[in-house]
Amino acid sequence: MRTKTRQVLAGGACLLALVLTGCGTTVPVAEQGQSQTGTDGGFGSSATGGDGAGSTTGSTSGSTGLASGTSGTGSLGSSGTGATSGSSASGSSSTGGTTGGSGSTSGSGGGGLAAKGFGWDEKSIYVGLPTADDFDSLTKSAGGNFSNGDIHGDFNAVAADINKHGGILGRKLVIVFHDAPTAQYSSNAAEVAQQMCTYFTEDRPVAAVINGAPQLDAQPNFHTCLEKHHVTLVSQTNTVYSNKDYARLGPHLISGASVSSDVLVPTLVSALKRQGFFSGWNTTLGAAASTPAKVGLLLPDDPAGHYINALFRAQLRKAGVQVASDYYYPSAGSGGQSQSEVLRFKSAGVTHVLNLPPVELEIALFQRQAENQHYRPRYGYSPFDLPLTVEENPTIAPPAQQVGSMGIGWQPLNDVNASKDVGDMPGGARCFAAMKAGNQTFGPSARRAKFAAALTCDALYLLRDAWVQAKSFTGDAILSALPVVGPRFTSASTFASVLSAQDHGVPGYYRDSHYDTGCQCFTYSSRVNHKIAP
Repeated sequence: MRTKTRQVLAGGACLLALVLTGCGTTVPVAEQGQSQTGTDGGFGSSATGGDGAGSTTGSTSGSTGLASGTSGTGSLGSSGTGATSGSSASGSSSTGGTTGGSGSTSGSGGGGLAAKGFGWDEKSIYVGLPTADDFDSLTKSAGGNFSNGDIHGDFNAVAADINKHGGILGRKLVIVFHDAPTAQYSSNAAEVAQQMCTYFTEDRPVAAVINGAPQLDAQPNFHTCLEKHHVTLVSQTNTVYSNKDYARLGPHLISGASVSSDVLVPTLVSALKRQGFFSGWNTTLGAAASTPAKVGLLLPDDPAGHYINALFRAQLRKAGVQVASDYYYPSAGSGGQSQSEVLRFKSAGVTHVLNLPPVELEIALFQRQAENQHYRPRYGYSPFDLPLTVEENPTIAPPAQQVGSMGIGWQPLNDVNASKDVGDMPGGARCFAAMKAGNQTFGPSARRAKFAAALTCDALYLLRDAWVQAKSFTGDAILSALPVVGPRFTSASTFASVLSAQDHGVPGYYRDSHYDTGCQCFTYSSRVNHKIAP
């Protein structure tokens, strides 16, 4: 979002935009040149503390950066000190590598692999990670119940597991962290995006970047800069890319958490119709009624929002459902127009609200205002709405507003609480064994942190598998390996992978979901996995 981190939002709460954010953002369709931002912890935060056993520390300076910080290089079972300098750094950077854990053998170098290349040398392969290490502390100070856990520890744990089992093509996996303050992500996203890319392509070249900051995903310069160097970008946010966005932003973009809006919108509308979501609804009582459904579309006022509106309208027309009104709010998603949004929908007789939020706070503050006006429509939702985070922050998103909500979910650790847990995903056992070996453990109340850890596993093990399959570290080599490793990849964060040469999004299946008034929680409606398909 473009508002400063310490801005006081509607309702008088500081920093609440950092608590309920859409785990991603929308990006413009191919023919547009604008960008949008959303605020989310993703991988853009970490707990304080060391980088794990075997890591080292040193110093670095940024001659044109916004801040200076620390840097270090860890090797298998060793430690030491060193100093580096960066010409375009923002915040701090560190490079960690540790040992320990369990996993599968990573393979050895192929005969055709050059000793050195962009992002690797004779001993190591480097992966970059943008961070915002102050995120969790800011969220806690705002009173939000939201934590991404120890991101540094998560990445070092998986790197340790991979290194213990031979590394990748005979080289040690090294994570290169580079930090910027949360406030800069929020207020100067394009600048941070350029600084991050410059750091990872010029100061400390890496073969791939794993990004969990939706503010960066929304910046065209971030994508074009990485693509120029053929650096693979694994996005771990719920950023809403359209099919045209995937084509425009470059072939080396892989989404580990999201699916294309061209696929998601038809899937969501079809699933909602099958579940009976579009039956009559009394918006005064928040209960079933015999009146026909009238849909209101709540979307950001940017090219992606207008594109998604057209997708929704086309699918709702096929489903025989009337769209009574729509409202485009500023893409910053600060909730500043929530009163006007509610008044328009209420006066138009809207009974059902659909959205695809770049910033979940917009929807939460809509719900708060709706409750104040005694207006209780029915909501359709997806993982973009952060169901579990909504559930865990009832003072922001009133429980009475969730009654009757239905949707779909493909991220169990983001969708439901521990009491509704459906068990580990296919890659969960491997992932959390590696985490435990790296002293990263997650209790029932740490679902968000566990989700971040699962996404970490998915990104690193997927890169490992692709590099081993291709016997090369280049971005083009990863593309050549996707048809083989994508379909058989076992994810720790979602039900099954459909990653392929044509589909660069990992999630492929969802479950029906709804809000249970008995437990005041979101839950899956069945154990049936449905294909995400238009």
